[in-house]
Amino acid sequence: MAFKFRAVSALDYYKSFLTWPIEKRNKELISKPPEFWDQLGAVKAFETFKEAYRTVPAYKDFLKKQNIVVDDINMDDFASVPVVSKSNYLTAHSLKDLSWGGNFRNQHVISVSSGSTGEPFFWPRDRLLEQEVDTAYELLLKYGFEVNRHSSLLVVGYSMGMYVAGPFTFASCLRVAENGYPLTIVTPGIDLRETIRVISRLAPQFDQIILAGYPPFIKDILDAGDRAGIPWKQYRVRFIFGAESFTEKWRDHMLTRVRTEDELGSSSNTYGSADSAILGMETPLSIFVRRQTENNRELRKILFGGERVPALFQYNPLFKYFEKLEDNSLVFTSSAGLPLVRYSIGDTGGVITYSDVIEQLRRAGIKIPANMLAKSHKLPFVYLYDRADFTVYLYGVNIYVDNIKDALDVAVMANHFTGKFVMTTTTRRNFDQALTIHLEMSPSIQSSLKLKRLAEKNICETLRERNSEYNRLFQAVGKKAMPRVKLHMNGEKKYFSVGTKQRWKS
Repeated sequence: MAFKFRAVSALDYYKSFLTWPIEKRNKELISKPPEFWDQLGAVKAFETFKEAYRTVPAYKDFLKKQNIVVDDINMDDFASVPVVSKSNYLTAHSLKDLSWGGNFRNQHVISVSSGSTGEPFFWPRDRLLEQEVDTAYELLLKYGFEVNRHSSLLVVGYSMGMYVAGPFTFASCLRVAENGYPLTIVTPGIDLRETIRVISRLAPQFDQIILAGYPPFIKDILDAGDRAGIPWKQYRVRFIFGAESFTEKWRDHMLTRVRTEDELGSSSNTYGSADSAILGMETPLSIFVRRQTENNRELRKILFGGERVPALFQYNPLFKYFEKLEDNSLVFTSSAGLPLVRYSIGDTGGVITYSDVIEQLRRAGIKIPANMLAKSHKLPFVYLYDRADFTVYLYGVNIYVDNIKDALDVAVMANHFTGKFVMTTTTRRNFDQALTIHLEMSPSIQSSLKLKRLAEKNICETLRERNSEYNRLFQAVGKKAMPRVKLHMNGEKKYFSVGTKQRWKS
């Protein structure tokens, strides 16, 4: 691919970009044509591939075992480079060998995450990854929420400790605040009582309240605030969501609760992961596009290739270069933190160029507000469906298949159930989130309220014992975290089949 905008290496441009004043970065994102970012991201991904082979011991070993001759690969061949994953690459090598230069010299922080089995994995962080996240938050806070004009209290409602979302949000927003903004941060995490106490005491002293956290927990904050007499509608409230998606109807409900008239600019959902921090963020433009597709079936098919409305984000291909594979899975290439080349994160979705999105809206007769278009970053879009692994999310907490299997394996449960189940998270009429588990009863067992309560009690106890994140959530929100069990007769075809592989989540 010829890169007509190229003057210096894309890696060099990337490092320079991260050091510019935020005003210059914002101007660059608005003024450069979409093709600039598309092509720059592709070149940087290719350069990352070459540099990783040269200086990352684990990646050199991986390519050697795949019989890849790196010198024979050019830009046009990049899509043929083998995909890496946790199973075939990360867990097969030491953290040092996975790092640039085979050492931790530039890795200053390590976070922890768990995959679909709950097995922890450690993620070293370098300054470049921190600068990427700082950029994302400063652009949102200054140009989205106008923290330069309003004294703001940012309440971090993500789990703290060694997890990713809470500590990263706090650290990055603190660095943003230190750039001279009237921004003050508090970190109650998922402690609801402490969160309400802090907001009740401090909110009247600020122009603006920014709530950052898991979508269902942010709703709990509003609910508890109502009970505590917090006059949400008297404040300028903004939302930063993360860890999971939601419908536009749910967003409208939240915005109505705080009486904001800016339906496009008062909230932003982040696409993030433990693997590589922030991958993309909602923008007023992405929210506008998503809203247009909710009631336009044809536009949904054109943009997303199906009936469902996925989460939709804009992303900077200079930071994370996304590709969609034939099976609709997403891979990305990133040079920050642990270098990752064509890494499969376990998500399904797709990518759309900025130009294609604007053109398809035009063809559909949809007029984009001129002011929004003038301020929009000319970046591509990534859309996201459910995770491809066996994990569901409750308040942003991972609920693993193995946790439920452990609960069903004890004698008091095994006597009543086959061990087959399907778990999902659902939204109630009042917009609360709930963990629902469908259980298959043994052939001779009949459904009863007593059996249902027994299953709920044992699953909850096992989750609290085996899943520390869930236990902390239970301590924070109480009965709202209790699993809701639905009992099914043996062999019910909707959820369970004989002789086929069990589907553990829906």
